[in-house]
Amino acid sequence: QSFGAGLFQDSSALTIRDLGPSDSVQISGIRFSSTLLGGLSPSAIYIANCAGAVMLADVVSNTGLGIFGTQGSGLIFDSTNVTLDRCSFESFPSAMGIGLDVGQPGLYVSNSFVHVNNSTISGAAGSTIFTDFPLHGGPGIRAEGSTIRISRSVITGGMGGFDTPFSLPGGSTRNGGPATEGPGSQFFVRGGAGNLLQGGAGGSGTDAAGMPTFGNGAPAMSVDSTSFASTSQDSVLVAGTDPAGGTSSPAVLNLGTYLPLVESYATLGIAPNLATLGSVVAIDLGAEPNSSYFTFYSFSLGQATSFPGVFGVSVLNLSALRSIAVQTLDAQGVGQLTITIPMTPSLVGVNLVAQGLSVSPGGQGSISAPSLLSIH
Repeated sequence: QSFGAGLFQDSSALTIRDLGPSDSVQISGIRFSSTLLGGLSPSAIYIANCAGAVMLADVVSNTGLGIFGTQGSGLIFDSTNVTLDRCSFESFPSAMGIGLDVGQPGLYVSNSFVHVNNSTISGAAGSTIFTDFPLHGGPGIRAEGSTIRISRSVITGGMGGFDTPFSLPGGSTRNGGPATEGPGSQFFVRGGAGNLLQGGAGGSGTDAAGMPTFGNGAPAMSVDSTSFASTSQDSVLVAGTDPAGGTSSPAVLNLGTYLPLVESYATLGIAPNLATLGSVVAIDLGAEPNSSYFTFYSFSLGQATSFPGVFGVSVLNLSALRSIAVQTLDAQGVGQLTITIPMTPSLVGVNLVAQGLSVSPGGQGSISAPSLLSIH
């Protein structure tokens, strides 16, 4: 289904808030987009104050061209267990985003724990028709005081702004936006099939004397002095290009703590997420080559739970856990399961959540991000 918001409507078309610890929400297969230049409040998805689990799958959120801008296409505040699975969050240029001169992020997260799996998130480009000067590109994800776990996803920062016929000379150079940034946060990037974190390209402009100015491409990850980041061996990190070609920024701008890991860790993706009776569903697995891989599911979400010595966090209902299969991944660290949905009418409307546990040949355990399968 698709939903839009007009000029003077509240375009936070999906709001989830105030869940208790035993509550949970699972939503799949919805598109939200702003209309008529995005209105006065272009954000489409708002999650706040949730102690219970929230899972969105196959959800698309596009802000449109906002007049005043917001903090992002998706906003998550004070929530303990949020999963974005096969989602797309894209922010478009606006007059302002997270600052007067920085475009809005694709996703803004504050004081929360979030899994981003099999998803695409893009920060806003800095060019806009609503201001006299373009902006720096917006970050793909901006997190403050939060933990973000990213796998099998493409996260990109916005391109730095460039002059338009309405621009005034004398503006500052417009840098690209990083794929991820944020103070007091932890970013765990776990690679997997199709993953990419890419900084936005630098923009260009004109100074007060009419001479051209050029911004820098952004790093893929910007880690400040209060933050921590780690990336698995198979993570792909690319800095944004400069206007004149080449790159002047590192893939990781590390002012805090950055730990590149030497192994690949468990990832999992389900396609399609929305299945019908009799259809075939593929579960793609990834981890360190020749790992033992255990796939589990439950029909409901549980509290985020970590285990000593194991990378990753389980969000399954551990009291009602079921096993799908156990297999050994191949020499490329890849495996696949296929399941056929039985022709059982009572399954219509059922959701299940799957996660994988891999154990590498060296004995390191890791838990994948969760993925949702909805039967309709």
